Amino acid sequence: MKKATLTSIALISASCLSMGTALASSDSINDLDNDQNNWAKVRATLNANLDAVTEEVELTSAAIGNSFAAELGGRTNIVNDQAQGLRPNGQEFFNNNVTANVNLHASDTVGSITGTAAAIGNSASITVEDPEGGASQLTRVTNNQVDYTAGARARIDATIAGSDETVELTSAAINNSFSADVTGNARIINRQFGVRNNDAFATTNLTASDTVGAIAGTTAAIGNSAAISFDNDLNPGTSGSSLINNNQFVRGQSQIAAHLNVNGTNLSGPDGVAIETTAAAIANSFSVEGEGSLVSNNLQRFNGDARAVANLTLDDITGDVTHTSAAIANSASYDIENADHVTINNRQWASYDPTAITNATFGEIDGDVSLTSAAITNTLSVSTLPSTAVLDVNTQQYNGALTQAVVNADIGDVTGNVSMTAAAIGNSVNIVNLPN
Repeated sequence: MKKATLTSIALISASCLSMGTALASSDSINDLDNDQNNWAKVRATLNANLDAVTEEVELTSAAIGNSFAAELGGRTNIVNDQAQGLRPNGQEFFNNNVTANVNLHASDTVGSITGTAAAIGNSASITVEDPEGGASQLTRVTNNQVDYTAGARARIDATIAGSDETVELTSAAINNSFSADVTGNARIINRQFGVRNNDAFATTNLTASDTVGAIAGTTAAIGNSAAISFDNDLNPGTSGSSLINNNQFVRGQSQIAAHLNVNGTNLSGPDGVAIETTAAAIANSFSVEGEGSLVSNNLQRFNGDARAVANLTLDDITGDVTHTSAAIANSASYDIENADHVTINNRQWASYDPTAITNATFGEIDGDVSLTSAAITNTLSVSTLPSTAVLDVNTQQYNGALTQAVVNADIGDVTGNVSMTAAAIGNSVNIVNLPN
């Protein structure tokens, strides 16, 4: 089947580097220093009216303040500095939001529909492969991202009537985003700060009727996000280890909010799933996965509101209905394999309120119903499988926030199972270190 692709992209600052093996030999040295500052508004808008389209439809609206991407080989030293909302004279510039919008009206479509609205303030993606000297060679990455008074806004407004295939809608607003995939012994320092009033708002409004394919919707608002992967393939018994440090702050009563509104009638999923949606608001997110020994220090602070709210009104549905609202202040996770030793120092603070709310009004549902609201202030998970000989975890979690999870449900004629969960957790630590 053919595709119809519509794209709207607004990008202020961009840097992209790629050095393959032909350029980055065993003797090459990559020394990169990236400095980007955006204090202007960035907007991307996509308006689409589709009638009787017989092809697959892909819609993307993306707005990015600063973007840096590097794919390298050889010895590498990278320093990335990105700022949103600060003029060169040091004066903060308010309300210079990064905004992405999708407005969609579709009727009698035959192909699948995929719609994405993505707004990102600062974005950095780094891949380093085959460093010189194998795993003993250090790869150094320092990432500094600051959002002063700006914010990210992502919104989808969609009306769909008469669709015969799947519908997938994603609205994502992220102030600071960093990812690194490093082969070899790594030294990574990540610093991400939201100074004040740096809100992240993600919104999805969907009205759907007379659809045959499953509907999936994700609405995510994130203050700071860092995902790091490393492969430190050292020989057993060696003393070398990777060092990964993370500092993430969201200050000034910033609003991290995800809002999802769905109104649907006469919807069916041919594979048993009619609707699956998620609304997630996360202030600070940090994840590490890799192989080899590791020393890591994590510091996360949140002083704002993380709020995920969903309003679902459904009737005459054939298939399962699943929804999750999740609000998290600080999240850190480690998934480490084949390590001789792992040391993790974790400190997490939160002063204001993660809140997850699900409001559901359902009529006739021919399938299972699952509704979950989860609010968590501080969470740490550590997995070292197979078991690490030396595992040293020092963790401190401080919660001064009202943590709320709410499910309000008015459910009528349901033929399947009904499951509802409201879970509010202040501080959570989960550690797994088991033998084969």
